[in-house]
Amino acid sequence: MKLRNEYQLLIKSEMNKNKIKKSDIKEKWKVVIISNRKRLCDFDNFVAGCKQLLDALSHKHTGFIYDDSPKYLDIEYIQKKNKLNTTEVYRVKI
Repeated sequence: MKLRNEYQLLIKSEMNKNKIKKSDIKEKWKVVIISNRKRLCDFDNFVAGCKQLLDALSHKHTGFIYDDSPKYLDIEYIQKKNKLNTTEVYRVKI
């Protein structure tokens, strides 16, 4: 829960800084999560590790996406091997 709350603060801050509007009710989105890492991990571990991030993206305070159910979300997970050690999140309205 602590990690999700930290993600929520970061997401809300970036949304405000970049003037990204909250998702409208029942909008469907495609979300791409790109993890830049020094060493790639097993895909299933990567997806499981994104759970708190995904919950924070769909939380009512952030509103980056309406809901994380398949009805409202098409998600793609990508890992890239490099020295950046960052995570990027993109959304496109479907």
